[in-house]
Amino acid sequence: MATKDQSEFKYLVANDRDRLWGITVTSVGFQRIDADEAYPPADHPAGYYFNVTAGRVLDEYQLIYVVDGEGVFESDGKTYALAPGAMFLIFPGCWHTYRPNRKTGWSVYWIGFRGKVVDERVAGGFFSGRSPVYNVGISTLAIDVYRGAMQAAGQEGPYYQQMLSGAVSLLMGVALNLNSGRKSPNDETCDKIARAKVIMREGVYENLSAKEVADRLHIGYSGFRKAFKEFTGTSPAQYMQELKLNEAKLLLTTTTRPVKEISYSLKYENPEYFSMFFKRRTSMTPVEYRNIGSPAKDEEERMPE
Repeated sequence: MATKDQSEFKYLVANDRDRLWGITVTSVGFQRIDADEAYPPADHPAGYYFNVTAGRVLDEYQLIYVVDGEGVFESDGKTYALAPGAMFLIFPGCWHTYRPNRKTGWSVYWIGFRGKVVDERVAGGFFSGRSPVYNVGISTLAIDVYRGAMQAAGQEGPYYQQMLSGAVSLLMGVALNLNSGRKSPNDETCDKIARAKVIMREGVYENLSAKEVADRLHIGYSGFRKAFKEFTGTSPAQYMQELKLNEAKLLLTTTTRPVKEISYSLKYENPEYFSMFFKRRTSMTPVEYRNIGSPAKDEEERMPE
């Protein structure tokens, strides 16, 4: 489900056989809260809506990842300041509350889960409520895992719960592996570039310029462009075009939305330009690409190129 605040979330169901696997996923999603926006917003997932002052207790684990903005997390009598790159684990049966900083808002991914495999990891001392926050930095791997889990949850294919359990294990491993202390100046630049990628990914449906990305990071455009190319091998503008192209491919093969609608949603100047750009990059028209990826041919898509 997608909402007006560009949030996405999915409630999931597990059966008795799924539970034998050892990990089942209850929900997965993304939420973006703008500065000065009320929290939780009115369209916050109903099953997880809570009063931030009173807090709450869940019967599941949740691994939440802050990729932009700042906030606060309280649990077990302690308060933790959250910055971009912070990942925190909520434990079942433990009181907690969290909220974004009203001045900054935030963007977070989350995945909820339960199962004996996770309980055993906690019992083995890998995770503890005494240290529930992991400073992993902005990890493109973690973001890709969250987004991949959201896609798998949306499709609900055969054994999708087993696929999602793998996402949980990988994210828990990322939390342990990337949890870091002191950083070098080079690490700080890496984090800024990683945050830029997050902003670009979130803005794939916007008319977002590379200069606007640099402004959001509070760095000069020329220095940002140079650093971005050094770290990624491509310019910010080219990277954003690649993101839009990949999103177009995904929409063409997983939805029946008309090519024209996809073009406008990704903020291309017009459908003709989009089709020419797509063919130049893939050697196929959007319709040809859709027909290869999806055997069913929608008559709506039989439009002149």
